[in-house]
Amino acid sequence: MARAKDADQVWDRLDTLAEAHRRADPESPLPKVLLHGPVGTGKTFMARQMARLDQEVFMITCHEDLSAFDLFGYRDAVSGTHAWVPGVAARAWACGGHLVLNELENAGESALLSLYAILDSPEVAQYTLPTGDTLRPKAGFTAVGTTNDPDRIRGPIRDRLSSWVEVPTPSPAALRTLSRYGDRYRDLAEAAYAGRIGTPRLGGPSFRQVLAMAQLAADKRIGPDEAPFFVFGYSPTLLETVRVFLSTGEVE
Repeated sequence: MARAKDADQVWDRLDTLAEAHRRADPESPLPKVLLHGPVGTGKTFMARQMARLDQEVFMITCHEDLSAFDLFGYRDAVSGTHAWVPGVAARAWACGGHLVLNELENAGESALLSLYAILDSPEVAQYTLPTGDTLRPKAGFTAVGTTNDPDRIRGPIRDRLSSWVEVPTPSPAALRTLSRYGDRYRDLAEAAYAGRIGTPRLGGPSFRQVLAMAQLAADKRIGPDEAPFFVFGYSPTLLETVRVFLSTGEVE
């Protein structure tokens, strides 16, 4: 793990970048960014922070079965109305929102054309629905991608993300928050980050879930100012592993 001083400097630069995007002119948004780095370092948190204050934030995690239906919409055959249900990208385009595309390296073939449209420059971006309607992003739309492995992202997608920013280490503020609960919690954070504890998820340990389980195991509560650093989920097996670690310092 990076030294605390180095990590503080990294996150100072990231905060400066996010602030620049938050204050950008909606008519002249900054280049689309790809945040890359190991699992659990805060890429998604930072991607959300880059939205302007007037923007609604949308988010989707890419996977092999992701398709144009998820991104731009589909007909609702279940209700019998066959009404068009807009996907997450269509909704973000319609309001000039901020779209976070998580784990871009996992996007499959069926989503590529949609992703190309989403990441195109505003002047040429468009997508034609099966209904025949052509969608274009409202002025001010922004998109940020995240990845654990940029080398696995398809070339045309990489080319559309002109600004690459590494997030190599978790926010020191998040780790300091955790360490306030005791030295063993800091040990847990380091073990999770090193991959010695956690559940495999798309090739890496679920670092953020381990931290959430630690607080649940100790029945701790965090304040609103600390909440953004943690993503809560529930796994009985992981919870038990975390409890054992907090008691013994050992990984079963």
